[in-house]
Amino acid sequence: MKTRFILIGFILILLLSGCASGPGVEEYSNIDELIEESAWALMDILWESYEDLEQCEEKTLAVYYFTEGQKVSPLSDYLINGLTTSIANAVNEEDINVSIVSRKNLERIIEELAFQSSDLADQDTQLSIGKQLGAGLILTGTVTPVEEMLKLNIQLIEVETARVLGGFIMYLEQD
Repeated sequence: MKTRFILIGFILILLLSGCASGPGVEEYSNIDELIEESAWALMDILWESYEDLEQCEEKTLAVYYFTEGQKVSPLSDYLINGLTTSIANAVNEEDINVSIVSRKNLERIIEELAFQSSDLADQDTQLSIGKQLGAGLILTGTVTPVEEMLKLNIQLIEVETARVLGGFIMYLEQD
């Protein structure tokens, strides 16, 4: 009987400690580590979406703005630059047919289109920019303050179909 109570108590402790962060929730205190892990999470989505990545026609990916509310997030530039580099490194390591559109090209297209920042959050605008860049895939996301953390909801969108191929949520501790 005593062993049973100890076992039940132990199980309750395990369950309660797991509820603090929830199943599958990734928390980071370092934004660069979050960016690196995001690049590898994206590789998983690509492999799940396209089984023939080693032999298929090259896919082009653009890392697009991250929004916070209806505006571009203050972290957006840092995320775009870091993700572009980390994804390019992961693509090279995986040896798959995906090319990354540079930040310079993204900014040039946005300047040409002269969108207001509120339009950047619109999915139709994202898809239009993706087409103008020649990108078949767009990585974008949102940043949402949650208690003492930032919740990043990152999605990979196929431009031609506007289909969300997959995504993931990560949390960044705020200083």
